[in-house]
Parts: sequence; structure tokens; C-alpha cells
Amino acid sequence: MILTITPAPAIDLTLDVDTFVVGEVNKSAGSTREASGKGVNVSWALHKAGIPTLALFPAGGAGASLMADQLTHAGMPHQIVPVRSELRTNVTVRPRVGNETKINSPGSPLTPCEIDEFLEAVSTALPHASDVVISGSGPSGAPVSLHAEIITLARTEGVRTFVDTSGQALKLALDAKPDVITPNIHELADITSGSIRTVADAIDACHSIQARGVGMVVVSMGAHGALLVKDEIVLWGKAEGVRPVNSVGAGDALLAGLVSQGHNPTEMLEAGIWWASSAVESPSTLFELNPALRSRVSVSSDIPLTTRVN
Repeated sequence: MILTITPAPAIDLTLDVDTFVVGEVNKSAGSTREASGKGVNVSWALHKAGIPTLALFPAGGAGASLMADQLTHAGMPHQIVPVRSELRTNVTVRPRVGNETKINSPGSPLTPCEIDEFLEAVSTALPHASDVVISGSGPSGAPVSLHAEIITLARTEGVRTFVDTSGQALKLALDAKPDVITPNIHELADITSGSIRTVADAIDACHSIQARGVGMVVVSMGAHGALLVKDEIVLWGKAEGVRPVNSVGAGDALLAGLVSQGHNPTEMLEAGIWWASSAVESPSTLFELNPALRSRVSVSSDIPLTTRVN
């Protein structure tokens, strides 16, 4: 079973509009509300692919009820740690033509007692998991070391750890030596305090992170594909002929594909790119895997070192 932990879940509200003009009244042509949060998105993808998963997260208020109803209706295993604060809502404005706009709310605040209860729930679930995904930002009021604490708990149980976060939380998580981290190119530059302009720069940054005890680094590079670095193994993968519709959740889909596999780096990267490609072609974060895209994925050790990525 793959356990996903989402310290700061959310309701994703997506507004479809014909046009979007800042400072004007914009009329929505339709909307959706979905149970979300980065780890929850990973569990959604795994569940829809028939892979056993449990989504664990703290939530309260009407938003928690909406998430419980949606996940139960979908038959997706989940565990909600009850808290008093209302669940946050993230808004995406998606025009028919042009770039979408996202407005993310801060994580709902948790009390020290609620954080302890959350970590206790994590400790109870970990012995039943083969892998754990710790994904997203921390809730307001939680220590910035929360992700590192969960990694330490997982390592004690011998559970493989995947981490997708950013900023100081990611920097502290590195000290706990996770098995896999999945930064994008900007997050990679931030945690290594370096300038990353080419694929070669990104590889050097990944090796500097591995020197701190991280098992594998997978870097998402948008249209340039993804890079996987594990010791002396360096792989670059991409998909051809993908028609982007919705970029929301693409990184979560990449992570779901990675964790869906065993320990073979090539198979992990192939799956990650296939899942991410399926996600960006879907109008919803609740995507279906597109079998036709699988044959369009290529993974190679022939790295285009001089390709600019930033």
C-alpha cells in the first residue's frame, strides 16, 4: 500500500471563463470543486490506476465533509485527522484562450495538539505501507521541520520515502535523507543556491544533493521533460505529441507514476512521464491514463547537456 500524506490539503475550485481581464467583472462559464492537495492528488491517480493507496490528511469544517463525501463516493481509501480550522480553497481561473491563473490559500492553521494527533496517525499508518509520499506545504502553525519528522518516522519503519515540497521545509527534509525528492527546476536552484541554466547545471545540482544522502532526485523541467539522477545513473525523459489542456496537478501525476513502480530508475521515469502527460491532456486533475501516450515516452542516458532549461 502506498501512503500519501498531505499536511495542507485543499478544495480546488476551478472557474472556466471565456476571457479573463484583471480589474474587470469576469463571467464564469462553469466550475468544478474537487478534493485536492498534492498528496491527495497522488492518491487519486494511484487509485484510478488500481494501485492500493491511503490518503491521510488533517481537515476540518465543511471542506472536510466535502472531501470525505467525494473520496467515499469514489471508493478511495482515506483517513481524515479532524481539526477545528476550516479547510482552505485554492482557485484556478481557466480562460478558453490564454494562460490560467492560480490563487492558492495558505494552509489552515493547526494547534500543537492537532499536530501531535496528526503525527500519531502517521505513525500508526506507516507500518502498513511499502512507500510513503509526503507532499505539499505545511499547515500554518506547524514546525517547518514537519516533513523531516515524517521522513524520520518512515525510515524507522523501513518505508521508502518520496518528498515533494519546497523552500525551508525541503531544505530541512534533505537532512533526514529521503529516498526520492521531486523538485522542479526552480526549486532545485533554490535548495542548492545555484544558477541553473542548462541540463548540465541541473545534473551537477542533483549530485550535490545526493552527496547529502538523498537516494534519488527527479527534476521536472516542463516542456523539456524530466531528469532522474541516482548515483552514476543519469536519465532524461520526455513525451512527444502531448496536447496540453491543464497543467494543474502535472507534478503530482509525475510523482504518482514514479511511486507506482518498483526501484528500476528507467521504469520509474517512463511511468512518471506517461502519467504526467496523461494529466496535462486532461481538463481535470482526476485524469485517466492515456494508453496511446505510453508509446510516445522516451527515456535515454544520452543527455542534451547544453539544452537551456531556465
